[in-house]
Amino acid sequence: MVDTSMRALASELVLGLREQLPALLDQDNGGLWSVCLCGSYARGDFMDRNSDLDFHLVFAPGCGPVGNPYDSPGFLAVKGLVKKLLAGREFICHNPGQFDWVISAYESLPKSQAKVHIPDGSPDIPLLSIFLFDYIENLLVLWGPDPRSVMPEPLPFAVLAEGWFSSVEIARNRYFETGDEWRVPFTTFKSIQIAQVLFGQRTLDKNKLSELFRRHVPDFPLKDFGCKVIDAKLAQTFPENPCKFAPWREYAALEDQLAELALTEITRTKRGSE
Repeated sequence: MVDTSMRALASELVLGLREQLPALLDQDNGGLWSVCLCGSYARGDFMDRNSDLDFHLVFAPGCGPVGNPYDSPGFLAVKGLVKKLLAGREFICHNPGQFDWVISAYESLPKSQAKVHIPDGSPDIPLLSIFLFDYIENLLVLWGPDPRSVMPEPLPFAVLAEGWFSSVEIARNRYFETGDEWRVPFTTFKSIQIAQVLFGQRTLDKNKLSELFRRHVPDFPLKDFGCKVIDAKLAQTFPENPCKFAPWREYAALEDQLAELALTEITRTKRGSE
């Protein structure tokens, strides 16, 4: 029987890219330096009919695209190969675009800890920021040099978590002002992951998240709701069981309580180390 799961299709795409990218890019790389895969597939917690594939394309030194990077020859070549490998099949996941494409200039890769972006409430957190540890631990290089060869060790996670939780209200207020309230449940899930790493284990493995959150994150009034958010996320499949969100204000209240809990712990730890 043919395996029609999205996990099997993802593995087929990854194998095909590894085999065919050299022939596609070794002679004319379109300005690219490296093509990588990060996120759930690389980490090993890919959720069938939910997870997408997270690509990271890095342009070579001095070759960053002028204008829209998604119009660049290098990106279009890689995207075209993915389409060829799909051969008309649909990759079913939570992402309407099927794949998440992140494009970076070589110059924008952090080469020192001072260059790692600390979350500050900006709408989009750079890929190589608060979850840099996961990127470094789980990256799959499909073609070209390994970006980790020029990257620093991640900052202490508490430093990044403090930046994140200090700015969640700033970010959320911006979402309500711009009509982007739909982002709130997604940032709340990220806050749950960050709290688990802060109090529990340094992993984003969604298969472990429910257990680790329950075990390690201290009790707080909306902890049971947080557990329900995790369980609902893990149960999602598309298109038959898509996201079902409670009122956004409930997510905001959960995120505020997580922020208070985390910032209190970070402050206590700082005082204990003085």
